[in-house]
Amino acid sequence: MGIKMVLSGEGADEIFGGYLYFHKAPNAKEFHNELNRKLNKLHLFDCLRANKSMAAWGIEARVPFLDKEFLDVAMRTNPELKMIKGQRIEKNILREAFSGQLPKDILWRQKEQFS
Repeated sequence: MGIKMVLSGEGADEIFGGYLYFHKAPNAKEFHNELNRKLNKLHLFDCLRANKSMAAWGIEARVPFLDKEFLDVAMRTNPELKMIKGQRIEKNILREAFSGQLPKDILWRQKEQFS
């Protein structure tokens, strides 16, 4: 089909606490520590799988959430703002950033696991 490159959302869950178990984070410090732990291992699992899957078809996967400048800003953001509390759902801060840009049924749908 002539597709040479795709954008991938790799890293968003690790940066913004998108996994369902983040609901159990006891406080902002532990939440942030877990984000760092997940980010430090990302290249061993998720990114490696995505890269190999795309390379098998001759497609380059780009990961805008892992851009160094974006990552720097996102990881310096107060972890309290990323935590799942009250009416907030996973990756709430990221979803709010795209409010009005994407259909609500896509923007606010519950996260599905990818295995």
